[in-house]
Amino acid sequence: MRPALPVLELAPDTLIATEIAPDGQIQLFDQPTSQLVDRSVVDAMTLLAQSKGVGPDADAAAFLQTLEERGPRVATSLRDLANTLAASQFETEFSWTEPRKAALNLRMSVPDLLHLGKLVASRELEKEPVQLEGILRTVSDISPLKLEIGKGEYETVNATEIDKSVIKSLSVGRRVRISTEVTEEKSPGGAPVTHFKATRIEVLEH
Repeated sequence: MRPALPVLELAPDTLIATEIAPDGQIQLFDQPTSQLVDRSVVDAMTLLAQSKGVGPDADAAAFLQTLEERGPRVATSLRDLANTLAASQFETEFSWTEPRKAALNLRMSVPDLLHLGKLVASRELEKEPVQLEGILRTVSDISPLKLEIGKGEYETVNATEIDKSVIKSLSVGRRVRISTEVTEEKSPGGAPVTHFKATRIEVLEH
């Protein structure tokens, strides 16, 4: 007996007339023919489909080039989706239909999902460069730095790739600018967790 399969049905919550003409005035030219949710879902399904065709020569693949253009947040979302579904051994079938258009269908097997998650992680596409500026509240060569970026606001920064001599030159109370690579993960409860990894530290005050 085939096990029961969960089916999630999604549909736009806004009428297309409301979306394209919120003030009641319809443009005569450059009128979109699809709603934003349609374009977003089709874009996501296209990316997923492209990932299935990536072979050994991955760096030249259209998927990686497109994903790099989309940015780290899209890469992180795809990685988390793939890893979550694969960890649950959840083979997924997507189907999206727009009025007067053929249905778009896609099946992602567990190996497909594992391949996608590893592909994004191996190219570090989910990393986003961010600069933090604030007051150092802890300094250590074996544990993360704690940076006060605002009154009562703190960020923890992994500085393991910073030269030890640079860390030793720092002191609590110094104002610094830290160039970081940011990655975002999901906690077991589903909440986003942000990680900062320092690539450069600049002292702003003496």
